[in-house]
Amino acid sequence: MPSRESAYKIPLKEPIGASPQYFWVSDKREIVVFRDRRSIRAFSSICPHMGSRLCFAEKTGDLFCQWHGLSYNVRSGASNQHRYQPPREYQAEIHDGVLHLYG
Repeated sequence: MPSRESAYKIPLKEPIGASPQYFWVSDKREIVVFRDRRSIRAFSSICPHMGSRLCFAEKTGDLFCQWHGLSYNVRSGASNQHRYQPPREYQAEIHDGVLHLYG
């Protein structure tokens, strides 16, 4: 059981793997979730630049904006071209088949 209150709880139909899964957690907020080595990573899927949907580039491990070609390194948060704030990251844990997002 989580030791604190989750911002979002998402029942999982399948395990989280290296390939990204997208979840709507509210009518305006979508999250992209994937396994990075041993940890679960969860980010807002909205590009901080102009609001496009971010896609996960499996070859590079970056989040990629299709509108302007921006990419964000998920380890550092840095953009490849600009100094935009990185996408929001949520702390994530899985307990009893439920994904808990914090933050």
